Amino acid sequence: MKSFSLFTLIVIFTLSMTAQQEHLEARNRDRVLADFSFTGWSHDVSDLKTKWYSRGVGLHYIHNFEISERFDFGLGVGIKNSNFYHRSNLVEITHPDTTLEAGSTFSTFTPIDSNAGVERNKLSLSYFSFPLEFRYIGKPGKKNKAFKFALGVHANYRMNVHTKRVDATGKYKDFNFNNLEKWTFGAHTRIGYHRTALQLETSFNSIFKKNFGPTMLPFRIGFVYTLLD
Repeated sequence: MKSFSLFTLIVIFTLSMTAQQEHLEARNRDRVLADFSFTGWSHDVSDLKTKWYSRGVGLHYIHNFEISERFDFGLGVGIKNSNFYHRSNLVEITHPDTTLEAGSTFSTFTPIDSNAGVERNKLSLSYFSFPLEFRYIGKPGKKNKAFKFALGVHANYRMNVHTKRVDATGKYKDFNFNNLEKWTFGAHTRIGYHRTALQLETSFNSIFKKNFGPTMLPFRIGFVYTLLD
């Protein structure tokens, strides 16, 4: 009986998805998106200078829910990585607030000595990302000739954060950082034609916990390509 019920549910689900596929066949759903971006951040650290070639990549699957002929709602999941190249050290010092628990630290950036021979230095942030967006489609029936616009918000769950430093003696990575937020939140907008689009992404909160590090608000500006409609 359980096997039959499971089989029935599978058949119903398959028929439902087939019907939806036929209904949306000519629509631009943008299900699998890859993005390539320049990255930067708004911050309050006077000694921190980000290099122009800081960059990031991302890959998302977004499921489309039709609202009307021209408007859709998208809900997705993905991963993204941002690499910030700079000439500073990310360090943790004893927290200046003596009322906090013993051993509390404060994250900050200090300049790299110009004589240290550092060739490359970066902070790498990797997140699981959960976007939610509203979408406009200019010509729903013209799959390859459609203007598209999206506006949404997203939640990011920290997956990996590390620094990487390259100097004359070798390569060094550090993964030991205690004051980073597990979750960050932001907004994004995307405008494009057919499979290509421009995207802007901003952040609502700092990558560091409040009062345990500087205010660092990442942003991304770049291109998005639709791998699967």
